[in-house]
Amino acid sequence: MAEHVTISLEAEQLERARREARRLGVSLESYLSRLVHGSLPMPAPPHDKLPISAIFGIWASAEPTDVGRDKDDMVGEAVWKEHLRKTRQTP
Repeated sequence: MAEHVTISLEAEQLERARREARRLGVSLESYLSRLVHGSLPMPAPPHDKLPISAIFGIWASAEPTDVGRDKDDMVGEAVWKEHLRKTRQTP
């Protein structure tokens, strides 16, 4: 069930929000609601359904890796991908 909430914004912030809502073709209320929904964290799953890999940060990948042997290549690849992303280049 939806509830109504009152927030305070500076006049300039409110005008910027109105302009952005108009640009997107939505109401101000819808725009602000989307902002809130987009910034909220997802609810945590119940503890009895949490996979053990989530505790250790271990996730299966498509292929096995040997970090001890391949760490230099892995770090180099990650740095290169980040460089391409930041400079908006395609691989």
